[in-house]
Amino acid sequence: NEGFQQYDAAALIPGVAENSTVTVKNLGIDNAYVNYKNGSAAFVGYALTNATVKINNSFAGEKVTLIGNDAGVFRAVARSNKDCVLENCYSLATTTGVATYGLIGFNWEVSKNNFTFKNCYNANGPLNFGGAPGYNCTAENSYSTADNVNEGGGNWLNIGSNLITADKMQGLDVFTDAGKMPNLNSADAYEATETYPILKAFKAPAGNTPGGNAPAYEIWDGQVATSIQGQGIEAAPYLISNGAELAYAITNGAADEYYKLTNNIYLNDLSKINWSTGEVTSGYTVNEWIKGVSFAANLDGDGYTVYGVYNNAVKFRVTSIIKENERKKDLMDKIIDSELGDKSVEDIDMEDVE
Repeated sequence: NEGFQQYDAAALIPGVAENSTVTVKNLGIDNAYVNYKNGSAAFVGYALTNATVKINNSFAGEKVTLIGNDAGVFRAVARSNKDCVLENCYSLATTTGVATYGLIGFNWEVSKNNFTFKNCYNANGPLNFGGAPGYNCTAENSYSTADNVNEGGGNWLNIGSNLITADKMQGLDVFTDAGKMPNLNSADAYEATETYPILKAFKAPAGNTPGGNAPAYEIWDGQVATSIQGQGIEAAPYLISNGAELAYAITNGAADEYYKLTNNIYLNDLSKINWSTGEVTSGYTVNEWIKGVSFAANLDGDGYTVYGVYNNAVKFRVTSIIKENERKKDLMDKIIDSELGDKSVEDIDMEDVE
C-alpha cells in the first residue's frame, strides 16, 4: 500500500489495489462524515495505477458530508486509472472540494482514463468538476445540479448530462415530466417518490434500523474480525453481518473474492455525531473508520446500507495539538512547583525557565 499512502484519502474503501478490478453494487451509504486531507469519498478514496472501479445500483444519502482537496462521492482520486463506471447511482450528499468535486473527483498522471456515467444523478452538484488532462468522460441519461467542468483539459465525449435544478429531480412525475428526469429510469432501476427517486433494490427498514421504537441496533466496537463465514466465491460469497466483519473485508479483500452484506451496518451511534459538521457529542468516543488499506475484491450490498463512516483528520489534528499543549502546561506546572517553593508567579524571571 505504499503508493496509496503517499496520497492520503479516506472512504469506506480507502484504496483500490493496483491492476485490480473492483465492483461495488446494491450498496447504500448514509450518516457519513469524511474530512480528510486530500481525498474524501463515501465509497472509494483512491484508485491505484491501472485499477478499474465499477459501481452499480448504489447511493449516498443526504446525511453524507465529504470535505477535502478532492471530494468525490463514489471515487475521490485516481492515478492512471483504467476505467471508472457508475451506473444507476445517485447522490444526495454534500461535497466540498477545494480542487475537484462531484460524483467523482480528481485524476492524475492520466493517459487512458475513461469515465462513464449512466442513469445517474447528483442532487447537490456536478457529475465531475475538475478532472485532469487526457481523460475521456461520457454520460448517458444522467442529471446534475451544477455544470460539469474539466479545468485540466480532458474531453467530455458524447455528453449526455442534463443540467437541471434540484426541484426538477423530485416528485411522482419525475419520469413522466419532460422537464424533469424522463430518461433516468431507462434500466427500470428507480422508483419515483414524492421527493427524490430511490433505487428499487434497497430493503425496507429492518429490525436493526435506528430511531422510533425499533430494536437497538448493533454498533461496531472498533475491532476487526479474525474470520468470516462463506467461501469467497460468487456463488457463495463471504458474508458480512456487522462492523467487525466489514472491517475484515475491507482490510483483506483480495482479487477475485466476493463479499456480501446480510444486514445494515452501523459503525457509530448515529445520534452522537452531527453529520453536517462532524461534531461529536461530549463524552462519546467516536469509531474512526480504517485507513491506509487497499481493496481488490467485489462487494455486494444486497440492498443494505452502511451507516456511520467517520474520518475527520481536522478533528484529530486539533485534538493532538490540544493534548500537546496540555502536556507542556503540565510540565511547566511541575517546573514551577519544584523550583519556586513559596515564591509567587510574579517573582519568576521567565528567562530562567527553559
